Amino acid sequence: MKDFYNMKNVFFLLETSRWSFIKANAKQDDLALKIDTALHQMEKTILLLKVHCQTIIFLV
Repeated sequence: MKDFYNMKNVFFLLETSRWSFIKANAKQDDLALKIDTALHQMEKTILLLKVHCQTIIFLV
């Protein structure tokens, strides 16, 4: 199934990088860490994001 996500303009995201995971964990104390980790995973998984996105560090 992951091969499907290698198509043009389609990106595979780990579950911990998906909005549904972030939303489900929004009330936890470590939300900033979860968001920062998700962005790091996205940069690692999708090299194109490094060109288009800057690393954001969330401070609590």
